[in-house]
Amino acid sequence: MGKRPRCITPETLVLTAAAQMRELKVDQLPVVDVEGRAVGLLDVQDLLAAKFV
Repeated sequence: MGKRPRCITPETLVLTAAAQMRELKVDQLPVVDVEGRAVGLLDVQDLLAAKFV
């Protein structure tokens, strides 16, 4: 994790987030609100379990 991690918002579509994860070659993306506060974490395992990937 760096000082400016790649993040998504709660409004980000799942398919967009999955594409971003593939492009960045990461397994997790933090979910942050408009003020930059962490509200969750999207993990590739969540996508696999929900059969989005």
